[in-house]
Amino acid sequence: MVDKISSWKFSEDFAVENEVFRDARGRAEELGVECITPSVGAHLALLASALGAKAIVEAGTGNH
Repeated sequence: MVDKISSWKFSEDFAVENEVFRDARGRAEELGVECITPSVGAHLALLASALGAKAIVEAGTGNH
């Protein structure tokens, strides 16, 4: 049986970010903003695509 930590690590290592997202993540880190992980972002993108979303709203970063 695969343990939870190994499964979590695999899913986190599986998602690959492009340069734009890596730069945005770096900038957020400089500002002290905690980001979702790349694998969570990939999961949300899959859900939005599967639902045929026309628009997505993000609220709560508090960044200007």
